[in-house]
Amino acid sequence: HYTLTLVSPLAEGLGEGTDRSPLLVCCYQPEPLPAGKIPVIVQSHGLASCPEDLATSAQHLASYGYFVVALQHEGSDTAQVRNMLAGNASEVFQWTEFVDRPANISRLLDALQRWNQVEFQDRLNLQAVGVMGYSFGAYTAFALAGAEIQFETLETACNIPLQKPNISLLLQCQALELPRQPYQFRDDRIAAILSIDSLGSELFGMAGIGKIQVPVLLIAGSHDATAPLALEQIRIFQW
Repeated sequence: HYTLTLVSPLAEGLGEGTDRSPLLVCCYQPEPLPAGKIPVIVQSHGLASCPEDLATSAQHLASYGYFVVALQHEGSDTAQVRNMLAGNASEVFQWTEFVDRPANISRLLDALQRWNQVEFQDRLNLQAVGVMGYSFGAYTAFALAGAEIQFETLETACNIPLQKPNISLLLQCQALELPRQPYQFRDDRIAAILSIDSLGSELFGMAGIGKIQVPVLLIAGSHDATAPLALEQIRIFQW
């Protein structure tokens, strides 16, 4: 396990608010390296979390020969929450994270392609990558797999008084702060995704989830208070 700071070319066409900063990445490298091409998994942590919170699964995957990279999402991590509690930030997460999270993982893969040639003799398989996302990271995985934001569906849901205990809507509705335009986060290098405690039922809706054309594995938590099983996660599974 080691940490890297990677720099990639600037993302284009994603708006002025798009994060352009260097990427802080935790890497979990299998020992010894497997022969031939090395499969790659990208981990995306949840809101108010950090890459190390998914370390157990990363270490397990690395023990089976996967090279795992876990990106720090700086606008929605533990540091962002500490800054808010200290009065140095106004929100628990930056609404631009709906764009920055998937865009930065694509930037990460761009940077890894160059690093791959130098450090691994081009053995990392970056053309068929898996993404594992937890909660807000599940949104990130869905977006990279091709799910598209449906603003009209989301606005309708967010204008109805919150009567059902689906707390995840408090996060999803923040996407209404985004400029109303089509967002295409699909990265063709993503071959499959694993979503844990999924959220995005109103953010993507049936139409948005239906854009996904890669294999999806969902792991649902029946006691998840933020993204309730019946009101949030099962809806996504059905679609």
